[in-house]
Order: sequence, then structure tokens, then C-alpha cells
Amino acid sequence: MKFGVLGFSYHGFDTFRADLADRGSYSINLGDNAQSIAARHVYRQLGVNDADMVTLDRDTLTSYDGPPATLIMNGVFWAHHLPPPPQVRPIFVGFRVNHPAAIRQHRDWLAAHQPIGCRDPATAAWLAKVGVEAFVTGCITMCLPPRPAPLEDGKLLVVFGEKAGHLPAEILRTIPDQLLGRTEYVAHRLPVFEYPLSAQAMMQVEQYEHSILDRYRDEAAMVVTSLLHVASPCLGLNVPVILCRKDRDARFGLLEKKIPLYTPDQVGDVDWSPSIPDVRPDAARIVELVGQALG
Repeated sequence: MKFGVLGFSYHGFDTFRADLADRGSYSINLGDNAQSIAARHVYRQLGVNDADMVTLDRDTLTSYDGPPATLIMNGVFWAHHLPPPPQVRPIFVGFRVNHPAAIRQHRDWLAAHQPIGCRDPATAAWLAKVGVEAFVTGCITMCLPPRPAPLEDGKLLVVFGEKAGHLPAEILRTIPDQLLGRTEYVAHRLPVFEYPLSAQAMMQVEQYEHSILDRYRDEAAMVVTSLLHVASPCLGLNVPVILCRKDRDARFGLLEKKIPLYTPDQVGDVDWSPSIPDVRPDAARIVELVGQALG
């Protein structure tokens, strides 16, 4: 038995294919890989050796023909990503679908594996609506190992994405003067030059995201972001984070219970000395659920 973590080749994402043809590159969301890194960490906590871990491509998962493997299903799934083949045993923590139609299409398969641990309340509600037992675990990135102490004299890292992950300019205008001199900007997307990504490229992307997570841990006194998979890893790493988005989003339902989500009309209320919520109970629960699934 192997122990699977998700990889992301983006096979089937036709807009990426078109962007590559038109511009010679396209950019990918590094948040996908933050989840893979955290899944590896959870396995290690449970005594799994790296040599026994395998990457299963989410985007070709239904055609996986490798050895039997467990698979931590922390990620976003479209209908065409499901179900995996019989030799893959899913472990449902942090599960998310892009649309409730995917749940309706695969309702019987999901019911066979209930209860389903979901990343957010919206996904759990979609499952419950079709009679599938579900609960909310939050994201596995909360399981990243916390740094031992705050970094008082560190940098303010402003981490941004694009489209829905665009960081409102209003928050930037309110950065306190004492932080401006140590503010740095970090793009949480990566240009890539092949489609779909090869196994080697998928691992290189994961390694690049690992280096960004290391920056949060080693350099950041605080992080400002609009992105779920920056804010949630920061909570796991014990890094203060300010979350600001142009509007609210159901994907952030659990996160909003732990830290404020500011919209542009609220930037005057931002607490620039935010406390760090204790997510260790959430992380311990996820590790426990994965451990129980492994038996």
C-alpha cells in the first residue's frame, strides 16, 4: 500500500492550453501545492516514510493505474476528477467541490464513503442536501508545523493572486508607516511553460511552493493576503495574518470563524496587531482522522 498525495497537472483545463498556445505560458495557483505539502507532513506525523508516498494527479485521477494507495482528498474537485479507481482508498478531510452538481453526479459514490470531512461549511451543506453525511474539518494546511516564536522584527509580506484572489488596493493604502519600510510583495501564482505539467514539473512546482511557505515561517512578522491557501497555512505556521478580499466567499466560511475577513469598505477597521488563533485542536483532529482511516 502506498500513501497518496495530490498533484496537479491541469490536464483538461482548456483555458490553460489556450493561454499556452497564445502567450507561451500560463500561471497556476500555488495554493493547490500547499495542501500537498501539508498532506505529506500529516503522513510523516503518523510514521509514514517519504519513500512510501506517491503523487496522484488530481486531473487524471480517474485513469490512475498504479499500485493500491490511500489518498488524502484535501483539495478542490470537479465532477470529471471523480471517482478514483477501486485501488485508491480515499481519505476525506478538507474535501471541496467546485460546484454542487459534482456532488449530485457522484452522490452514490460519496455516500459509500460517508461521513465526508469537508474544507468548508458550504461543501458540507451541499452533501447534506443530497443525504450524504458530512462534517467540517477545515483545510489540512492548518497542520503545517508552527514556528516556535513570533518574529517581531520580520517583514510584512503582502501575498496576492489574480482574478478572484486579487488583493484590494484599499488595504495597501492603510499599511502603517512603521511597516512600509519592511514590506515585500509575493505573487502566489507561478508561470509555467508546458501543458499538462509532467510529473517532474509537478514536483518542481511543489518545491517552489515549499520555498514560499518557508519564507512565511522564517521572514514574516505578518502576512496580508486575499488567499485561502496563504491565510490557512499561516495559521498552521503560527504567523499573524490579515485577510482582505473584494467580497465574501463561501470557501472562507470556516476561516472567517477564526480571523476577520475585511472587505474594501472595512479597511479602516483593520487590526494591524492581529492575534493568532490556536488551530492546534483543528490540526490534531485532522491528523487523528487520517490516522483512523489508515487503521
